[in-house]
Amino acid sequence: MTLNVLTFVFIVFCCAALFSRYRSINTYKFTKPLPLLLLLAVAMLEIFSGNQQSGFFHWAIFGGLLFGLLGDLALLKEKLFLVGLVFFLIGHILYVLAFHQISEFRIGFSEIAVFSVAAVYGGFVSRAAIKNDKKKYAFPILLYVTAISLMVVTSLQTNQIYFIVGSLLFAFSDAVLGYDKFVSRFKAAQFLILTTYFSGQFMIFFGTFISKIQ
Repeated sequence: MTLNVLTFVFIVFCCAALFSRYRSINTYKFTKPLPLLLLLAVAMLEIFSGNQQSGFFHWAIFGGLLFGLLGDLALLKEKLFLVGLVFFLIGHILYVLAFHQISEFRIGFSEIAVFSVAAVYGGFVSRAAIKNDKKKYAFPILLYVTAISLMVVTSLQTNQIYFIVGSLLFAFSDAVLGYDKFVSRFKAAQFLILTTYFSGQFMIFFGTFISKIQ
């Protein structure tokens, strides 16, 4: 599969998920997993193609995509929200480990800025959850925000634009989801969540397997 074909099919799957999210929830249950299933299928083919040696880094990224898919499926049911949160948490940890493989951890202005913003926003959303009688989510929110801020920080330290942009898009998607669920609902939330989430996952995938696809 060429890069152009992959990108086209991925965009079609994303559009199908977006359209069905607003038109038919039943259809959405089938369309939402499609973008990640596509990326996982291509990643698996590339890992086993023998074109390049694949190590922990590639498998960690693959694992992050896989747990992202599991999180997608869990979030289709409201009662499984915490389960989905755990799946995405594991995915973030795998991305952190992968990015750390190709970078050196350091603390500078950018890292402090990311952690500071994450701490403020995490506290804000956790407080809103408590006020709205969702106390059980307060600690998981803080834990999750810590993990995704680590993912953003380690992506910055790779100095690779695909990982940086992908992680920032992912973080933005989660920030919107947290605001929409625990602070205040708004109409454009699902559009923002899905477009930035799918784009973020694609960028991380693209940055990992670009040399193999091309």
